[in-house]
Amino acid sequence: MTDAALEDRPISKSIRPLLMLVPFITPYWRTLVLALVALLLSSAAVLLMPMAVRDVIDHGFSQKLPLKLISTFSCSWDLQY
Repeated sequence: MTDAALEDRPISKSIRPLLMLVPFITPYWRTLVLALVALLLSSAAVLLMPMAVRDVIDHGFSQKLPLKLISTFSCSWDLQY
C-alpha cells in the first residue's frame, strides 16, 4: 500500500481480524507458552539486578554479609542463565 492509501484508511477498533490467526498458532501453543515464560523470567532478572547492586553498594564487601551477597547474586544469576 502506498502512504496515501494508508492515510485514507480508517483506524480499526476491533481485534477480530487477529482471531483469524488462531488456527495457525494452535499447533505451536507449547512454544508460545515457553516463550512467554522465558519473557517473564528475563524481565524478572532485569528487575532484580538493580536490587542486587543496591545491596552491594549499601553493604559493601564486608565480612559480615558475604552469604547474603552470594545468595542475592546467585539468585539473579540463576534467573538470567
